[in-house]
Amino acid sequence: MNKIFLKSDFVIGLLLVVSFLIKIFSYQDKPFGWDESVYLAMGKYLYSGGEVGYLESFRPIVWPLILGLLWKLHLDVVFIGMTLQVIFGLGTVYLVYLLGSKVFNQTVGALAAALFIFSPAYHFFNNALLTDIPAAFLALCALTAVFHKKYFLSGLIAMLAFLTKFT
Repeated sequence: MNKIFLKSDFVIGLLLVVSFLIKIFSYQDKPFGWDESVYLAMGKYLYSGGEVGYLESFRPIVWPLILGLLWKLHLDVVFIGMTLQVIFGLGTVYLVYLLGSKVFNQTVGALAAALFIFSPAYHFFNNALLTDIPAAFLALCALTAVFHKKYFLSGLIAMLAFLTKFT
């Protein structure tokens, strides 16, 4: 293994740890907003056959399907949903680094990931059960698949990204 590879692993590992620590220390136990409540209610509605919950037909469907599945399995929807947000957020940081490194170089990839980590929008959307972070993760996955010349897979993932946040 060469030194550049080890150096890039260290940098992205450090960025992911910093992102995770910022997420942990900035966590706020706050009441849900309307959008978060609707996504939870939509998940319940979809898995209960319309007996429980609420449906807004203009909202994207993937995130409510995930949250509703957690509800249907009698799991803690809020805790696991927030954990999924953290995982998607860390994956997004990694993909920003990976794409920046592939398109330009490792320094640009690390700088892009660092700027992304410290952006207020990242922390706002990563601290709520909203569709923005999962959709960004899926869109970046689709771009990564394009760079690996896996066009069909890229199209499928882009479709999921669209269905996660099309409004």
